[in-house]
Amino acid sequence: MSSRLLSWVAAGTMLLASAILMPATTALAGTSASQVPRTAGPNCSDTELACVYISGSGNHINYMKGWARNQTIFELTLHVELVGPHGKIKDCSAFTIKTDHNSPNCVWSPNANETPGSYCSETWHWNSFGWQVYGEACITVNS
Repeated sequence: MSSRLLSWVAAGTMLLASAILMPATTALAGTSASQVPRTAGPNCSDTELACVYISGSGNHINYMKGWARNQTIFELTLHVELVGPHGKIKDCSAFTIKTDHNSPNCVWSPNANETPGSYCSETWHWNSFGWQVYGEACITVNS
């Protein structure tokens, strides 16, 4: 065979191999990506007054936790609420937190498929006007 003919045969073989292997590689990549657990967070607000973490895969939530981080120079009275696409999920007890400390975790453990959307941890602060939202951190859950 001439070298020109061998070049054409080699090029054709490579093209055919790539046409066969490319879809299989793409399918395998899609399968493995859907099997990798989605764990998001911790995601904290700019001032780190509110933080959220979600363990799960797709729209399945194993658990969600929210907490506060006091980055101020004052001792604060706070509480954490967990909120989802349909509103309040859990309202945890109030606590006093010192400067540069984390609060106790507010945990919700549905271990179930949940509505896709935004899941947030809200930190509420008690002052002379009552309870007011002090910080919010969110993670989007997708199906």
